[in-house]
Amino acid sequence: MLRKLETVTRMAEIGKRQGLKRQVFAVSMPGFDTHDDQHARHSMLLRELSLSLWHFQEAIDALGMADKVTLFTQSDFGRTLAPNNSGTDHAWGGNQLVVGAAATGHLVGSEGDLAPDMSEQSLQMIDERRSRIIPTLAHEQTLASLLVWFGVPEAEIQNILPRYQNFSGPVAL
Repeated sequence: MLRKLETVTRMAEIGKRQGLKRQVFAVSMPGFDTHDDQHARHSMLLRELSLSLWHFQEAIDALGMADKVTLFTQSDFGRTLAPNNSGTDHAWGGNQLVVGAAATGHLVGSEGDLAPDMSEQSLQMIDERRSRIIPTLAHEQTLASLLVWFGVPEAEIQNILPRYQNFSGPVAL
C-alpha cells in the first residue's frame, strides 16, 4: 500500500505542476477478506494501512497540498463481530475512513455521531450468534458528501449515484 500511495503522491505532484485542477486516483489493498487466520493477518493489515496513510499525509503536507487532498476508504462488505473459527464472515455494517481536506474529524453514523451500540440488546445488531451490525449510513451518503466537496452540484449527484434517492442526503464528514 505504501508504494501505491507514494506513486499517487508523485502523480499528484506532477498534476499540480501541470496546473491540473482535479485529479482522482484509486488504489487497492487486498487481504481483508479474513475468513481464516484473522488474528495474525488483521493486525498486520491495519498496521500497514496506518503507516501508509501517515506517510501519504506527510508527503501531501510537504507538497503544500493538504488543503486540496482527501483520501477515503471503501469496502464492498462489512464483517461480523463474532468469529466463525479463526476469522469473520461477510456482513452488512462496516466502516470507512475519510482523511484530509473534506474531513471534519468526527465519527459519523448513528446515535448522534457516536460509535454503534454493539451490546447484545442493541437495536443496531441482528439478534443472532454472528453479531452483524445494521448499517445506519449508506455508502452513497458518504460518496455524495465527497462529490459535493469535489465540486459536483448536488442536483447532479442522483445521476452519478442512482440509489442515492433512497437515503436522507449527504452527511457532514
